[in-house]
Amino acid sequence: MSSLKNTFIILFVTAFFPVMYSQTIVIKGVISGKNDVENISVLNITSNHITLTDRDGKFNIGVEENDILRFSSVQYETINIIVNPKIILA
Repeated sequence: MSSLKNTFIILFVTAFFPVMYSQTIVIKGVISGKNDVENISVLNITSNHITLTDRDGKFNIGVEENDILRFSSVQYETINIIVNPKIILA
């Protein structure tokens, strides 16, 4: 079944608040792919917060540097991304 899944691209668009160590900021992102991008789970494993993408693949989630984000759905392979300054400042 894994071979039927597609990978998807995550584009982090912006951060809303100034970057400060040990402070949660909200990032916006967009997931694009060949299949439906609505209702993809975006889980911050570190803080245990979760959100779902909208019909355009857009999401917002609170993060801190070094948090782990897990992106998962039935139609795509699950991936984990470590939040780093490059993602926060994108």
